[in-house]
Amino acid sequence: TTKRHDEWRSKQPSSVVTPDEWDTLLSIYGGLIDNPEASEILRDGAPEAVVRLTIEDVACQVRYDWLKDGFFADLKTTRSLDGFRRDALNYGYLDQLALYHMAAEGEFSRPPVFIACETQFPFRCKVYAVPPALLMKHCERVRGILRTYRQCEADMHWPTTLVPLEVF
Repeated sequence: TTKRHDEWRSKQPSSVVTPDEWDTLLSIYGGLIDNPEASEILRDGAPEAVVRLTIEDVACQVRYDWLKDGFFADLKTTRSLDGFRRDALNYGYLDQLALYHMAAEGEFSRPPVFIACETQFPFRCKVYAVPPALLMKHCERVRGILRTYRQCEADMHWPTTLVPLEVF
């Protein structure tokens, strides 16, 4: 290490990651490299590639986790792969993937994939292909969301989509 680094480090309140967090990260990494398809995807390519564009007259920015040979991969963590499909729907991962796909304007020769890694034992990793029909469905959904956003911005009116009162 350099003297400058040592000075900076001495002023920090604690470790950037704890020993337990470091062990978890190493276990996640182990699960990732143990998956032949995931490790092949990540063998070469471009991480964290940024694209700025306009879709439906709305300025957008995307940051691809991984670009490689005519497709992209989105890396996700999950407690369990058993619930990853549900998480992808609940957390809008497919909408995010659709926005990324739209940003490329048809430059990809194959569908995108999710690489999902478990954050707890057994630290499995799985690659999920996204069927083109599902991707197109979410592209249309994202276009609708962007049109609604553009209209709200133009009207300076942001209505809620929640029901005012719900009885249990």
